[in-house]
Amino acid sequence: MIKLLLIFTTIIFTFIFSGCTSQKVLIKKKTYVQPKIIKVVKPTIKYPDLEIKKSINFLSAQEVKDLYIGHTVYGKNLKYNNDIEIKYLKNKTFIGKVENKIKVSGIWYIQEDGAKCTKRKTMSKTVQCNKIYKEGDYYVEAKGYQKILKVKVK
Repeated sequence: MIKLLLIFTTIIFTFIFSGCTSQKVLIKKKTYVQPKIIKVVKPTIKYPDLEIKKSINFLSAQEVKDLYIGHTVYGKNLKYNNDIEIKYLKNKTFIGKVENKIKVSGIWYIQEDGAKCTKRKTMSKTVQCNKIYKEGDYYVEAKGYQKILKVKVK
């Protein structure tokens, strides 16, 4: 009888443990999937190309002063395709609007090489200097050999 009980117990334990084992086998393993790293690339803003020509005559410092002091420029920011209207005052400040709604102001000055430099109040650490030349009825402000602004002066 003890033998029978041992055999019966062995069979039951085998059945229970094999059942548990088979349940474990049936349970799917959780797998960790490495997330893909997506590289976010900022779009590059391209300026309209300016042909490098030896015939481009940038304005002198005196020509730029005569052109801008006390006058208003109207035209296009070619980088952002915005309309601009900026008045350059005699006290070396400027005020104006971009897209007829965003007000801009700051200081401006002319370097010895004729580059017009501006420093906006909202961007106090940034100074932008552009050389100027005449193109037909317009004046073009260029950074290096890339057109930035195309304006008329009144």
